[in-house]
Amino acid sequence: MRQFFHQQSLRILQGKMSRPTVLFLVLLLMGVNGVQLHAREFQLSGTEKSSPVLVLRQRAMIIRVTRTAGLKSYTIMQNGSPYVTIRPFEFTAGNGVYGVLPPGSYQLRTLGGSATIYLNTQFSPENIKLWGRQTALVKPRLDGNKIVLTRPTTIISATYDGTSGMAIVDSRGVPVLNFLSPHSRPNLGPKVIGGRGGKTLVGQTLPPGVYRLVPRRGQADGIVYGEVVLNVQ
Repeated sequence: MRQFFHQQSLRILQGKMSRPTVLFLVLLLMGVNGVQLHAREFQLSGTEKSSPVLVLRQRAMIIRVTRTAGLKSYTIMQNGSPYVTIRPFEFTAGNGVYGVLPPGSYQLRTLGGSATIYLNTQFSPENIKLWGRQTALVKPRLDGNKIVLTRPTTIISATYDGTSGMAIVDSRGVPVLNFLSPHSRPNLGPKVIGGRGGKTLVGQTLPPGVYRLVPRRGQADGIVYGEVVLNVQ
C-alpha cells in the first residue's frame, strides 16, 4: 500500500494524472488514515509494581489475556475503582474475562505476577459464552468466566443440566436473572424470575454491566453446568 501511494505521488508531481484521479486518490488516502485513527489496538498491562493508566475514548473488545506463571489474581480498575477481578480458578481455558470495555480510564492491578489484556476498538458482533460449573465436593467449588457488556444484550441460547436452576449475577453478586429448572422443588419450573419473566432465558436481555453465571445444585446433583450465549455487539 505504501509503495502504491509513493508511485502515485510521483505521477502527481510529474503532472501525469487527471484531476478526477488525483481527487480519488486523496479521498482514498484520507479513508485509509481514518481507519488507522479509529481502529486501534491497545494493551492494558500491569505488574505488582507498575500499573500504567490506559484511557479508552471509545469501546474496545477484549481480544485475549496473557499472564505470567505464579499470577494469583488481577483486577481491572475503571476510573480508580475495581471493575472486574479474576482469580486463579478463572485462569484456565475458557475462563477469564470477555466482552467489551466502555470508554474510561483503566489500570490493571495484579498480585503475584503480571498480565496484559489486548483490546481492539474495531470489532464485529460476536457470540460469547457465559458459563459456570459447580462441583459436588464437601466445599463446592464454582468455576466459570465473566463477561462485560456495554449495551443491552440478548441471550440467544441457554443450557443447564442440573435439577435446581441457575442465576446470572452482577458484579455485586446480586441475581439479575434466575432460572428455575422443571425439576426444581418446591417451586416447579421452568420459570424465569427477573427480566420479562416467562419460562426460558432465551430472548431475555441483560443491561450493560459485569456478569457471571452461578449454576445451583439440587440434592441429587453431582457436578452441575450451565451456560448462556449472548450476541455481543
